[in-house]
Amino acid sequence: MLLLGVVWMRKTNEKLLEAWLSLTTAIWNERMVSNLSFNEILVCGLLYKQYKLKPEEQYLSVKYLVSQTNMLKSQMSKVINGLEDREIIEKVRFKKDRRFVYVRLLEKGVSEYEKEHKKIIGVVNAIIEQIGEEDVLKAIGLFDKVAITMRELNLSKGLRNRDDSK
Repeated sequence: MLLLGVVWMRKTNEKLLEAWLSLTTAIWNERMVSNLSFNEILVCGLLYKQYKLKPEEQYLSVKYLVSQTNMLKSQMSKVINGLEDREIIEKVRFKKDRRFVYVRLLEKGVSEYEKEHKKIIGVVNAIIEQIGEEDVLKAIGLFDKVAITMRELNLSKGLRNRDDSK
């Protein structure tokens, strides 16, 4: 059936999905870092913050890292083992409770992370210069809002059955 005068418009959900995929594809394809994977950068970033904020308490539990990155335990184990093999982190179990594994950045890890972080900041600065600080601040607000909403919906543990006709 032909509907005259009706212009097909994509639904907002389709537009959001397309924009999301476009952004993540651009980020992944740019490959901003060369020596660390995306997941390794996430883990090293958390360890680096701890290193800078609390030098006397550099160790973070692997359980904490899993909770902060939303990685599966198996993914985290692979990341931790790979970083340990390359002497970027140190993995320990404390006598107090041997069930928990703790990790910290080694000096090589600090150096490696700082080099990669500098590259990423260069790209981020170029984006700010290109689109302007005002729009970047709006984007930060939206990114934060989306991240909070996703956590609230618990999407990191699998998509729920939701009505996709909205």
